[in-house]
Amino acid sequence: MNRGLSKASEVREEIVKSKDGKTAIRYRVVEDTIDLEALRAEKENLEAELNQVEPSKEELIELGKMMHPFYMLDREYTQRRIDEINSLLEI
Repeated sequence: MNRGLSKASEVREEIVKSKDGKTAIRYRVVEDTIDLEALRAEKENLEAELNQVEPSKEELIELGKMMHPFYMLDREYTQRRIDEINSLLEI
């Protein structure tokens, strides 16, 4: 697919004046390198997102538990930190 000017063209900019001569439009050719492999990978990831199956109510409940602060809390660390603070406050 070849759009715009050919690579052999020396013209990179063209200015076209309006009929009344009060305005003009500047056309520019911009060269941009596109990583086609990255583009293909992005397309595959987007298609995979669209093809995801809606989770069941049970799955949503489990996912919700994982995101709830009660289930995310490291209770052992929290208790150790409370004990450490208590010992420092007793000094």
